[in-house]
Amino acid sequence: MAREGKWRELEQLFNENRINVSDDISWPPLDGAINQYDEIIAVLNKYDRFQRNIELPANAKPGDIFDAEKLVRGYYFSPVGSSPVSFGQRALKGVITDYHLEYEIVIKGPIDKTAKTGKIIPWHGHEGGALQTKFSNAEWFELIRDKKVQLNLKSSPSGMFEILPGGKVKLLRLP
Repeated sequence: MAREGKWRELEQLFNENRINVSDDISWPPLDGAINQYDEIIAVLNKYDRFQRNIELPANAKPGDIFDAEKLVRGYYFSPVGSSPVSFGQRALKGVITDYHLEYEIVIKGPIDKTAKTGKIIPWHGHEGGALQTKFSNAEWFELIRDKKVQLNLKSSPSGMFEILPGGKVKLLRLP
């Protein structure tokens, strides 16, 4: 089915047979992208991301302020080009208001790494088609730890957070 581009049929098969399930979601094959290639991660490259799952401390309560760098995770991003990438082109599960953070990263320091980039597969009822870059989880945390990325918070589509200056967020409600 993948070879023929029958993504809706393949998604139905995945859902019915609970194939490639994580967080109770059937994710597409091939890391969600076709025609993948190794991209050199260059200084000043920009990527953005919507983040659904947030791990808060057990005692978190509305009004608490957090350093966003400690909340962001995941490793699928869309390269920021001359035109914006819509939510549907990302083929993410659900609707935009299911996602708690939208942010952009800018590569600040030299990185001797490549990441896989490819065209997003239509999935979750969305059209896909945008580019997606996958960093490894270890690389992502290393980039944050070593201050080789600048994190720019854009919004909290779910309304869970208020975006504050200085890379901070204020918790407005619990998930």
